[in-house]
Formats: sequence, structure tokens, C-alpha cells
Amino acid sequence: MSLEPKIKSYQKGAAVIVQGQPNQGFFYIVRSGSLAIDSEHRLEEKALSVFDPGDSFGLVSALTSHQFLVTVYATVDSEVLRIPVTQLGEYLKHQPELAYRIMSLYARELRALQKHLASANVPSERGFFPERLVSQSRVYLEWKKPRLASYALRRFLRWVRESGGQAEYAESVKQAEELLRQVGTAYEGPIWESHARKLPADEVLFLENEPGEEIYIVSSGRVKLFNIVRGHEYVLDIMDEGEIFGEMALLEKSVRMASAITETPAEIMRLAPGDLMTAVGARVLQKVFESLARRIWFSHQRLIILRIKEPITRLYALLYNMLRDQDIKRRNKIDDSYRQEHIVKTGLTDLKTMSGILRIRDDAIKSFLTDPNLEIGANQITVRSRQRLEEKLVFYKTRSGQIAAELV
Repeated sequence: MSLEPKIKSYQKGAAVIVQGQPNQGFFYIVRSGSLAIDSEHRLEEKALSVFDPGDSFGLVSALTSHQFLVTVYATVDSEVLRIPVTQLGEYLKHQPELAYRIMSLYARELRALQKHLASANVPSERGFFPERLVSQSRVYLEWKKPRLASYALRRFLRWVRESGGQAEYAESVKQAEELLRQVGTAYEGPIWESHARKLPADEVLFLENEPGEEIYIVSSGRVKLFNIVRGHEYVLDIMDEGEIFGEMALLEKSVRMASAITETPAEIMRLAPGDLMTAVGARVLQKVFESLARRIWFSHQRLIILRIKEPITRLYALLYNMLRDQDIKRRNKIDDSYRQEHIVKTGLTDLKTMSGILRIRDDAIKSFLTDPNLEIGANQITVRSRQRLEEKLVFYKTRSGQIAAELV
């Protein structure tokens, strides 16, 4: 099989990729014509239903070594450029307009998946409501995290000043000023004098509902992404070296959908969307796309898990996918993964929240809590044997390692 870029032609009705088949390591760019997506997880946004010239697909399955999640077929006679995924960063580095378009497509897909996940966990209206930072600050104070509260309140007040919204948000401004007097700290986040900064742990990069348009890349260390869900901290993901976040800035100026805080000492790049291509090399660009692909795959699997009826099976399936997610991040070989003990940096509350069963009683999941293969701590879960964990999912897991939609 050729590992060089190649243009392939497809007649109307022909399948370009087929759901469930393995990706042999390629991603695809539409050169001409139009392709349609046929998926049991079809999302509502039109942009995710049709691929037009310049659009791309196949990245998730290629970079995560999984099967195709959807079937894509030609609605008219079409031409598609097929490129080895290992050449992704180098190829797109020299075509910035195409890189932005492809990155925007995947950022849009990730946003749609996260919106579906959010509605499954805590139905709420998503829009431009920066005043929610004031109510968030009260939650942070309940968590005994005054730095978060201070940042939220000061960011809201700064936005009001900059936007000239003093009259419109007068009541929220009054509440924010009163709360600031209770906080006891003047923290308002790191000062950025250049694109890159070394930061200690627990530095706030941004909070959900905060206006912002910058993109961030982790050069070293780790960054935690989280939401407030029913008063609890809901961890969405942990960003490692080379991963991108805040990528929704590629789409539109809006409020942040999640909060980002350094979990460890870290070096972070903070870029305006227009500076991304000139500030990073091909290797970092490759990692940026790998990060997007991994997060899309993980979010898609979580949507499938939410269809499982049994709460205990949901917990096992999510824990299993967290192990797979770690393997993808670290490029672990499957044989090595089976020989290792695994530590997942997620506590039981986060696991239950991400599984959509936050309110379930512990006695209803007793067999999970007393599983001798698991050591469940406040902030992490140790899996002693991956094989024994997989045995809990024998009717749900495919040979490729995915949780199978048709079985749930």
C-alpha cells in the first residue's frame, strides 16, 4: 500500500470509508464534489453532515489507531486527496489556510460532541453570559478556592469595563464587588508578556463563561480542564505535552465552555488564532492534531457509554476508556499496557459524574466499589489488571478496543 499522497476518484454513491473498518493510517481531504456522513451518531449541526471541498476526515481513526466511526460516501462524482497521517504536520505546516480550515472542522466537531455530553449531564443554555462568572465565584468559595473566586470576579468586572456594560450589568457588578470584599485575595491570573510562560501549579488560564479568543498549547507539564456540574468539579480532560486547548477560538469569539488550570508546574504557549501557524513547528502541529483527534474519540465513546442502561457497566466502560485514552496519549503498546498497573487520575465522584450517574447510591454500585481489581481513592483509581477490567465488558468491547455502539 502506497504511503505517498494520492488523489482518488469516487463515483456518485461510492463509499470512501466504511464504519467499523480499520483505518490504514490515512486522512482525507475533499478536492472536488461532495461527500455525506452516514452515522448512527449523526449530530444536528449541518457542518458535520456534509464534507465539501477543503474539508477533511479520517483523522480520529488514523491517529488513535481505531476503526472508522462513520461511513462517508460520495453524493456526486468526487475527488479525494489521501495523505499518510505521519506526514500530517509537515504537509499542513506549508499550507496554513488549509490547516486552519481542517483544525476548525475538528474543533467544531469536538464542540458539538461536548455540547451533547453537557446536555446529557446538566441541561443548560449555552450562550454569551459572562455574568455567570459571579455565580460561579460563589461555588468556588464553597470549594474553599478563593483564588478561583477572585479571578472570576475580577475577570467579569474587567469585561464590563471594557465592553461599556456598566448600566446593563449594574446588579451583577454590585454583587461582584460585594463578593470581592469577602474573597481575601487579589489574584487575577498570570501576566503574559510573551507567547510562552513557565507557570506554577494552580494557575488559572481561563474559566468557563469567561470571554476569550486565545489558543493554548502545553509545552511541558499538565493542565486540567473542568466544569462545574451540580456544584461539583467535573474533570473533562487532562492536557499533556503538545496538546492544544481553547481551540474554540478558531471558530468564533465566545465565552469559554470549560475552565483550564495548571495541574503541575507547566510551560504554556498562549497564542492568538492568527499566530498559531507561525509560532509552532511541524512536530508541534502534528501533536496539536493528535490532541484534537484523541479528544474527539474519547468524547464519542463517552456518548456511547451514556446509552448503557446498567450503572455499574457504565463505570467499568468509562474506566476502560480512560485506560485506552492514556495509552493513546503515551503511545503505549498494547502488550506493555496489559503488563502494567494503571493509575487513572480521577476520583469516584468525577467517574460517576462523567458516567451520568452522580446521584446514584453507593449500595447500588457495591460490586464496583468492592472489586478487588480496583483501588478507589479520593482523587485516583488504580486498576491492578487491565485484563480483569476488560472481562467486565466482554459483551461491549470490540476487537479494536472500542465500546461498540451496536451492543448498547
